[in-house]
Amino acid sequence: MGGGGGGGPRPGAAPGAAAGGGGGRGRAPRGGRGGAGRRVKVRYFSQPNLLAGRRLVPEFFQEQVQGAALGDTLLEELEDRDHVRELLDAFAGIHCSLRRGGAALAAEAILACAGRGAAPAIPAERAAGG
Repeated sequence: MGGGGGGGPRPGAAPGAAAGGGGGRGRAPRGGRGGAGRRVKVRYFSQPNLLAGRRLVPEFFQEQVQGAALGDTLLEELEDRDHVRELLDAFAGIHCSLRRGGAALAAEAILACAGRGAAPAIPAERAAGG
């Protein structure tokens, strides 16, 4: 998909990429603090792909992020209507899986901190609405 430029891994070819901080082409920098010299092998590194557990969107290493490469890849992705429908379904599924009734949980925590105990029970369908 699209031109990655610079010779490194192509966008979407991230499975098995080495993720380290800062170094080019997947190399971790030497020395430093906090184990910066370590490498971690990951299948994906973009949040949508991590959440889906599969490749949904192309992934670019930092040196590949150039306007032409991004534009070409985006156009390729959007021209495939079946793929766009698949993405919409996958993103809707991810959205539903992440919903945890955050507004209700926050209200309970605030009331507990204010000394009023737990908030009144909220019907599940309202709590799921965020």
